[in-house]
Order: sequence, then C-alpha cells, then structure tokens
Amino acid sequence: MNSKKIGVGAVFATCLLALAGCGDDNSSPDTGPGDSGTPDTSVVDSGTTTDSGTDSGTDSGPGDAGTDGGTTATDAFIRVANLLPNGSAFRVCASLTGVAADPVGPLPSRAGDDPGVPFRGVSGYLTFPAGYGYTVNFYDIADIDTLSPEHCPTATDAIDPLVTVDVPASSLEGGKFYTVAATGFVRDADGNMPSLCGATLSDVCPGALEASLQLFSDTGAPAAGKVSIRVIQGIPNMPNLDICHDASAVGDAGTPGPAGSPTLIASDVAPTTASAYIDMDPLTDGFITIHAHQAAGDCLGGAALLAAIPLPFIDPVGTALLPGSTKTFEADSVVTIFGSGRNIAVPPTPDPAKNLFFPFLDEVAP
Repeated sequence: MNSKKIGVGAVFATCLLALAGCGDDNSSPDTGPGDSGTPDTSVVDSGTTTDSGTDSGTDSGPGDAGTDGGTTATDAFIRVANLLPNGSAFRVCASLTGVAADPVGPLPSRAGDDPGVPFRGVSGYLTFPAGYGYTVNFYDIADIDTLSPEHCPTATDAIDPLVTVDVPASSLEGGKFYTVAATGFVRDADGNMPSLCGATLSDVCPGALEASLQLFSDTGAPAAGKVSIRVIQGIPNMPNLDICHDASAVGDAGTPGPAGSPTLIASDVAPTTASAYIDMDPLTDGFITIHAHQAAGDCLGGAALLAAIPLPFIDPVGTALLPGSTKTFEADSVVTIFGSGRNIAVPPTPDPAKNLFFPFLDEVAP
C-alpha cells in the first residue's frame, strides 16, 4: 500500500529494557539493520514533513521488504485521524501504561515546520510493540508548540491534552494495523461544551458529543480485482447514515441522476462508529451518495438523500496534499471513507459545496 510506517517502536523497546529515560524519537538515530545511521526526522508523515534522514537500507515492516529500526512481527501499527470539527491540528504523545518513563513524541515533530495532523488529516502509521498498554494524548499545536525545547508536556508545563485514550494491551495484536479517530467537540477554554449545535448552530452541544477517541482495526483484505471499503463516521451531530454508490448518476457535481439501484456500501452507521469492510468492484465514476438511514430501507432518495459526491472524489481543503488520500476506489486497494466536520442544518440538507467525507488508503498486513 502507500502509507509510511514510522519506526518509533525501537524507542518503546528501549523503554521496556530501561524502564526510564525515554525521550523524543528524534533524539536518536535510526540504526536498524542496513540503515546508514543518519537520523530520520520525519517521525509522522502528515503530508508536509519530509524524511531528512539518509536511509541506505531497506524497510522490513509488514507490507515492505526490509527492516526499519527494529520493526518486527510483534509490532502493531497505529495511525491517527483528526476529525474534530472545532479542534485544530494536533501532535501526539504516547507512553507505556504504568511505566515511569518519558513519553515518546511529540509526533509529528515540529522539526521542519511540520504543522501537525490537521483537521481532516490522517497520519502515517506509528510502530508500537504489541502486548503492552499505552496512554496516548493529543495536544493542540497552539499549546504544545510553545514548549522549548520541544517535548511532551509535563506537570510543570500545565498543558492539558485535547483528548486522552488508554489503549489496553489486549487491543493490539502484532502485525496488525489500527486507526485511532479523534471525534466530537472539544470543550471551550472555560470547560463548557461549545455553542455550535442546533438549528442555528449556536446552541450548546450536549455533553454526549464531547471529544473522544476510538480505536478501529484496519482489517480490510480485498479479493483479487476488488476494492475493500468501510466508513468511519466522525460527524458527531449527524443522524445514522447509509453510504451508497450510484453508478447511474449523471449531471452536474452534487446532482445525482436517476436513482436506479444504488449499491449499499454501509448501512445505519452511527456517529463515532465504523462499518464493516465490504468488497466491491472498483469505483471510478458515478456518485457516492449519503443518506439518512430509514427504517423503510437503505439508500432511499427524496428527503433521505443528504449529499451526492461525484467520483473522482472532491478534495477537502488540504487533504489532497496528504499521503494516502485518494479520489477513486481502485482494484486491490483498501479504503476508509472518513466522515468529519459537523452537520450544518437541522434537518440535514444536501450541500455539494461542503464535502464532509474523504477517503484514505489503509495499510494492511501481508
């Protein structure tokens, strides 16, 4: 596949051996087998930072052909998706649960003016030794980038994370890939929920929509010639959705043609949840249609039709610059369609100029 796997696993391995003294991944060269020893300062590939190290070796992480800084079959791989409608770009700090050692991060490093993981952005995959629990904190770049020298916040820094997730050891399996999605509304500085909901977008959002993190397994495995697709629905105040493909759709962008017999991709997907993967023929034209789920059936038209996104896909601002984003659904690939942002009308109405969905390629285990 396409996504870069980042070798922070060697840093965690050092933590496990020493149980102390672990710091930023950028402080040590990546000296895995075949590596020239020049530090790799990219850390997370979020679309803007480049790999400034000189790697003369090969990469043997899952899906690749060599070795990268200690990556083994016992490693798990995690990427993060920023779906927070009122959040900003963030950086991630991760630590071993119950181990008195410095967190690894911030990821991505701000070296090279990397802007972090932006809204509607998805990072590259990070390497985590499986069999251990982790505490992962997401920090607003406006806060964490004030620290000098760059480091993960400590108690004396008085910087709170946007959201925190504890990933239990039982959740990660060696050789597997995962997505952590940050969804919901970030509380205001005064601790109250923001006034971004309701028909006028000025009502206080309910506490049930507070920002949170979800862990999903990236397990798509398409049959030969097929594309495997799922949906992660990160729009907190949308109804449950059906996502479909209308191959017969014609007309201007955002205007579906004859309803025909749209093909269901995902049914009744609730906010903060993911659908199962489904294998389909490659999708290169027609429309991806978004529907409010109805008890009467899936992929219904009329008022249930919320949006029609023409293929090739419309690019959300900035997302096209990120590695892994895709506009079509090609054979032998695995694609996650992420829903992000907030519902802009109650009841929801189609708005082709505001695409709230964007697809990224998944990495998969061999």
